[in-house]
Amino acid sequence: SSPENSISGLGNVAIGDETLNANTAGNYNIGIGFNTLSNSTGNEQVAIGGYALNENTTGSQNNAVGYQALKSTTSGHQNNAVGYGSLKSNTVGTGNTALGQTTLYNNISGSENVAVGNNALYFNTTGYTNTAVGAQSLKENTTGNGNTAIGYLSLEKNTVGNENTALGQNNLSQNTTGGQNTSIGSGSLSKNTIGSGNVAVGVNSMFKNIDGAQNIAIGYQSLFENINGSSNAALGENALENNLGSTNTAVGH
Repeated sequence: SSPENSISGLGNVAIGDETLNANTAGNYNIGIGFNTLSNSTGNEQVAIGGYALNENTTGSQNNAVGYQALKSTTSGHQNNAVGYGSLKSNTVGTGNTALGQTTLYNNISGSENVAVGNNALYFNTTGYTNTAVGAQSLKENTTGNGNTAIGYLSLEKNTVGNENTALGQNNLSQNTTGGQNTSIGSGSLSKNTIGSGNVAVGVNSMFKNIDGAQNIAIGYQSLFENINGSSNAALGENALENNLGSTNTAVGH
């Protein structure tokens, strides 16, 4: 079927009640499903699923697949949402990619985010340039920017922390406001909340760190017991494993 109100638009496809209902001059749009693209005058968009891109008005080059995907987007453009409720609350955010159920669900104006996995970046509102790959990764991030989380629950609790990198399951999962941390290896920096500028490489490295800062731990369970000690350097398996102090250096097992 064709959009009932289309005046001068070209190359549009509308299948479903009220789909592309308000289109006047938008071109090359595809809407499949109840109320998809029903308010849009934008161009080159694909909406498949009930209420997908439902509130879009002037946004262009968006792709939404799934019930309520990109439902609230008005003028945001070049977003890609695949999955139930993905990018549902987005209004003006641009250049986001959401793949998985309710990924980037609460995003409003955050841009250039990538979320892959159920609930990834779920609470993000204005944070930008974040990458979350893995179920619930960066789930509670709201305004934090420039974070990279790869792995189940990685950086899950992060809210406003910036420029963190977590690679591995549960990495930096309790981090809230800490920034510029690097965590590689399952469980590394798992308990960190506000500590910043730490580097942990190796399974369970700096596992118990909470607010210690500027530490370097490389090796299995290195600096494992450290909680708030800062400016330590540990290189090697179990290096400084029981350390609780600051400004210590250990090389070797």
